[in-house]
Amino acid sequence: MNPVNLWTSSDHVRDYLERADQISHRTEGEAALLEFIPKGVRRVLDLGTGDGRLLALVRGQHPDTEAVAVDFSPTMLEAAQKRFAADSGVRVVEHNMDSPLPDLGTFDAVISSFAIHHLVHDRKRTLYAEVFGLLNPGGVFCNLEHVASPSQLLHEEFLQRIGFTVETEDPSNKLLELETQLQWLREIGFVDVDCHWKWRELALLAGARAYEFVDAARFARCTAEASVPTWTVTIAGLLRFLRLLRLCLAYRRYLVSSFSDVRLPELRFRFCWLLSRTQGA
Repeated sequence: MNPVNLWTSSDHVRDYLERADQISHRTEGEAALLEFIPKGVRRVLDLGTGDGRLLALVRGQHPDTEAVAVDFSPTMLEAAQKRFAADSGVRVVEHNMDSPLPDLGTFDAVISSFAIHHLVHDRKRTLYAEVFGLLNPGGVFCNLEHVASPSQLLHEEFLQRIGFTVETEDPSNKLLELETQLQWLREIGFVDVDCHWKWRELALLAGARAYEFVDAARFARCTAEASVPTWTVTIAGLLRFLRLLRLCLAYRRYLVSSFSDVRLPELRFRFCWLLSRTQGA
């Protein structure tokens, strides 16, 4: 894997920023990404924020959010700090994503735009796992990314469309197939993983961290075996009671909706079976 990364060069960064607005179909991908930011989002993390372009779009739609913008390029950091100078809701953090992310707290959305493809493939995967660990339940990860074409011909056609050749393309790029990255996200534990937008080598990869539900009976058994504090067991008992109440309501629905075509002994059998599952789980 090519270790070259030119993004520490001020000239390289300035050249990119001068043509950033002219990248073909970029605004389409950004608009698609904005659709997947939850309405109630409170904290947002932008990985490889650059000059803060994408984060500014997110903040425009969600102005009450608290945001953290991460980058390692001195020129990009300076541009981001300038953009958000009057915005106390944004904190700009210097960090090279080649290394594990620092302790930044948890987030409702993690976003990135044309940054992660500069990492070697192994680091891409471990970064995705770190992102998963930073997300609150229900949180989303949206990565507007530069991915590999399935053939050299398609790659060359893409470069031509954006004004480059194989000889002049950015040597910092470490492109990877879209399907591989989607599979990684699923293996890590993301749900609703998909590519929601794509134009040639530009793609929006997204996934979410599922909400976590507690099995009351199993929780009660585990806490009893671990000799946990009384208040913890009390919570488990309450959850167990709520589950039993739900079963009682289900039994009542059986009586109301199924009495005409299901015998009462059968209903009692169903309820006793469900009750035994709650008590013995």
